[in-house]
Amino acid sequence: MSVDISQFQQVFFEEAADNLASMESLLVGMDIAVPAEDDLNAVFRAAHSIKGGAGMFGLTDISGFTHVLETLLDRIRKHEIPLLTSHVDAFLEAGDLIRAMIAGHRGEAGADAQVVEACHARLADMAGVAVGPAAVPPPNAPAAPTSVAAASSERRAATGWQLELGPMPADLFGRVKSDLEIHGLVEVRAAPGPRETSGTWVLELTGMASAEALRGELEFVLPPEAIRIEPVYAGMAAAPAPDDGSFGFFDDEPAASPPADAAAPAGDDSFGFFDDEPSAPVAAAPAAAAAASAA
Repeated sequence: MSVDISQFQQVFFEEAADNLASMESLLVGMDIAVPAEDDLNAVFRAAHSIKGGAGMFGLTDISGFTHVLETLLDRIRKHEIPLLTSHVDAFLEAGDLIRAMIAGHRGEAGADAQVVEACHARLADMAGVAVGPAAVPPPNAPAAPTSVAAASSERRAATGWQLELGPMPADLFGRVKSDLEIHGLVEVRAAPGPRETSGTWVLELTGMASAEALRGELEFVLPPEAIRIEPVYAGMAAAPAPDDGSFGFFDDEPAASPPADAAAPAGDDSFGFFDDEPSAPVAAAPAAAAAASAA
């Protein structure tokens, strides 16, 4: 049975609206000269939450745009860049554009592509990062309804992904890991040597994100050739019932082979592959009859 998950997407839209309202309130009331640490962290968390939710539902235009916003906020809250009036103005404009992008996914008037692109480039320039063009959905084009059954084919390995990333500088790893952790549990399976300044990392991510969402996240900081994503579990076969002997591959597999001295019905040696396959006793009957006649 497929279950429409558009209701969960609606919850994300509502939570994003709350986060945007919170961001706007904090930014408007912020002392730009001496911003409170708690306020900066709260604005960052709101942007982080929007980016993570958008990525989970495949809204790459919102997640990509908010990623750049989040990057700038992160640098400011870590005191790598001082907060300026121009930053606050850009943040407020970005909030309005995210609202418009959400409206576009709801089938309403969406964001103007040129305005989104200009703000995206402005945020990236302020953050000191190089990014590609922003993705903008066509106006009045809501995201197609998705069912759990349909999503399972895209996320067939949702229980885990293996990420081989690199070569990349060791000092970039912390940021990459932090970005991935919004999608689930991240565990390091292999890492460069302690004295290596660059190398390849192998990570395992357990979560619901699609490979496309993860790749879109990573391509903000790594070139495509440095990103390799493979499913940890390629199948989703159900675990077998205790002692049924089926190993979870075939629903109609016989539970177990009968004892050797038990009377077995015809076809008991078919192993479920051929319904009409004769059993061994039937095949041996002509030979037994011939031996009796010779005697």
